[in-house]
Amino acid sequence: MNFFEIANLHLQLREFSLHNLSLQLPRGKVMVILGPSGAGKSVLLETIAGFYHPAEGRIYLGGRDITLLPAEKRRVGFMFQDYALFPHWTVQQNVLSPLRFQHKNEDQTHLDPEQIMDLLNIAHLADRYPANLSGGEKQRVALARALMSSPELLLFDEPMSALDARAREELREELGQLLHQWSLTAIYVTHDQAEALVLGDIIGILQEGRLVQCGCREEVFKRPATPFVARFVGMENLFPGNVLQVHQEEDGSTTVGVEVEPLGVLVVRGNYEVKAGEKVCLGIRPEDILLVESGGESAAGAGYWGNLPPPNILPLTVAGIIPWGLFYKLKLQGKVPLTVFAVKTGIEGRGIVPGAAIQAVLPPAAIHLLK
Repeated sequence: MNFFEIANLHLQLREFSLHNLSLQLPRGKVMVILGPSGAGKSVLLETIAGFYHPAEGRIYLGGRDITLLPAEKRRVGFMFQDYALFPHWTVQQNVLSPLRFQHKNEDQTHLDPEQIMDLLNIAHLADRYPANLSGGEKQRVALARALMSSPELLLFDEPMSALDARAREELREELGQLLHQWSLTAIYVTHDQAEALVLGDIIGILQEGRLVQCGCREEVFKRPATPFVARFVGMENLFPGNVLQVHQEEDGSTTVGVEVEPLGVLVVRGNYEVKAGEKVCLGIRPEDILLVESGGESAAGAGYWGNLPPPNILPLTVAGIIPWGLFYKLKLQGKVPLTVFAVKTGIEGRGIVPGAAIQAVLPPAAIHLLK
């Protein structure tokens, strides 16, 4: 049995329900649950914490069945979205507050509060009150308080959604280092892909109360199981199509020809079990598309194809170029619209400007076939 496990959980909460949900989490790993608003992310965390009891299914933590245990007996720490600090207590009193609500005979080993406060850079704030703290400082206090309860499992309910971009980035990195340095077991819910990439060992995608995909970070982001998952993890380019032919290669891979209206036939290469006539959906991540100037060489990955002519070449026009951190986000128009991420050095000074004609190459191995 995994360190934490949910088995066939069902919860009805007014008009919303969690459906037959199962997941496993090894000790010392971080699971990030991604999903849109209303998918049930917070309800799932609150059920794990003991705020709700499921109608069916079991919840196990460290070999114990905690399904019906009261919240205070579960050894689960909860970091809320709105901080939930005691306004009339100082930072130090808030950090130490879990000790006030635990029975003296409880066999728990607490971390050193001074060490925790030093690690989270809030020791100098010990005598301040929450009203005099920034959002980032409040979240650090909330995290220190959660750690002081010596939880076997930490739960995070979108704790950085109210922070500005700079504070969110700093706290995200610090939290990631802390979780992995101390080998803490945690479940973190968010709708932010960046947080999932930085923090998550395992990624779960929640849709309308159902866990539609769960796996390692690379698997979910690179091989989404459904068009919904693909869109949610940033695979913005999706095309419905029909399988025309399937060819098994000598190396065991499969080459599939898919007719996509109005593009014609796109070639896909991977490990797929499909038959001619099946309806499928093709997806490709924006950063996996290669740009080729009309009459020029590749703007990203020149020489990628060697001496072979590349398949899947689409003539397009640059409709817009948006600065996107270290990249540019390009909006391309043609028979179908495309979104492409390109490094700045890959397009600056190459005549790739709004209105320019361009070609996009969709590498067969970078296209994902979804059903």
